[in-house]
Amino acid sequence: MSPDPGSKNATAHASTDGRDLLPRHTTPTWEMELLVSGGTTFGLLQLPPLLDRTFFRLINGAVFDQAWLLQYVWIYSKTALVTLILTFLLHLLLRGYWVALVGMNSVYPGGVRWGNLRMGPIARRLSESMAPSMETAIEIADNRASRVFGTGFGFAMLMLMPVVVVVFGLAAAMAVHAVAPVAPSGGVFGIAVGALVVPLIVASVVDRHAGARLATGGAIARGLERILRTYRRFGVDRRNNLLISLFVSHEGRPRMMLAAVLVLVPVMSVTLLPTLSQDQGMVFADHNLVADGGSAHPGFYADSGSDRAVEWPRPWIESRVATGPYLAVFVPYLPLRQVPAMRAACPAALSPADLGSARVPTGPTTGVAAEPAPTTAAACLARLADLRLDGVALDLSFDVSADPQTGQRGILAMVPMRNVAEGRHELSLAVPTATSADRSGRYRIPFWK
Repeated sequence: MSPDPGSKNATAHASTDGRDLLPRHTTPTWEMELLVSGGTTFGLLQLPPLLDRTFFRLINGAVFDQAWLLQYVWIYSKTALVTLILTFLLHLLLRGYWVALVGMNSVYPGGVRWGNLRMGPIARRLSESMAPSMETAIEIADNRASRVFGTGFGFAMLMLMPVVVVVFGLAAAMAVHAVAPVAPSGGVFGIAVGALVVPLIVASVVDRHAGARLATGGAIARGLERILRTYRRFGVDRRNNLLISLFVSHEGRPRMMLAAVLVLVPVMSVTLLPTLSQDQGMVFADHNLVADGGSAHPGFYADSGSDRAVEWPRPWIESRVATGPYLAVFVPYLPLRQVPAMRAACPAALSPADLGSARVPTGPTTGVAAEPAPTTAAACLARLADLRLDGVALDLSFDVSADPQTGQRGILAMVPMRNVAEGRHELSLAVPTATSADRSGRYRIPFWK
């Protein structure tokens, strides 16, 4: 029986030819850990932008309720991916520290020579009594790196179960929507997820509290075993995660919960913060594109080469310099942002799928209530965009179109330039919000003629 990791006397030993070897109790997988971390980290770092582009293209092209559900698939998938990336990066750092300890112990055997350091007698006594031996420090660093590698990978795997559950509910909602477009996708999703999860929850609770009292081989025991076996076979049961089960069985549930909070909460915060900051108009590392004052951000200009496949695509014009008789203005259609305002301002313009599970905002709905509500989506979006040139509202016709670079749906207008004087000008559009009454935030796009 091997001793406790914290009390291992892991000493380096020499081979017959005099070369130093690794400590005897070194984790046998250290080479594979380094290979996996070093070999996959670079590849994983390329995936978050690709994942964002893929999911937000789906989200911005779906009906409102399905776009809302797709957000959860993106959240869980992005959390798992970021957890893996951070795990491998941290593991590389910890393994690097371990390698440094092993190497330095080989170059300077015998540990720290405290007498050669400039310190008082009290500080020296404390240092000698509190500092572990080099062998112990090497063993602790070794175990720490392996523990981070295993538990981090296990927490990433934890995200697979909610992804499977949400995808199952989303698939059910999309199947019902194909047959009955007016059916609320959120309600169908809830029923499907409940049908998938409730049997597992009930079987687990009954087994935990009454399993010992059930007759072995009885009908109830056989039924519970059949249910649990089915879920485990498809990987829905969390106990299929052997890495987390191993950690919990040795460290206890309180430590596992603490580790989950320390790992998943920061990761989910990093994942969601950019999107939430855009929703709330907060500014961190990005420019405040929605504040007064304007910004010649490259994303506002089609010829700038900027990547427009971002979470919430911005409206754009052709170029910073208008040279022709017309200036094209494209306004992207973002269901999660614009459908709530459309329900309040012009519900007749929505499709049955977007209107079927309406949660119509309360309060004032539009600043131009005297005008009849538009009955087409393009007209409704144009009304909500409130396009202005140098502060003057433009009465233009918008046509349904798509971004040629990303395929993003939207509306397109052609602004006449013949009577516009040379010099600097500014197009402004209302930022999509939950209600059509809120026009406080505006995109401001400067251009020149």
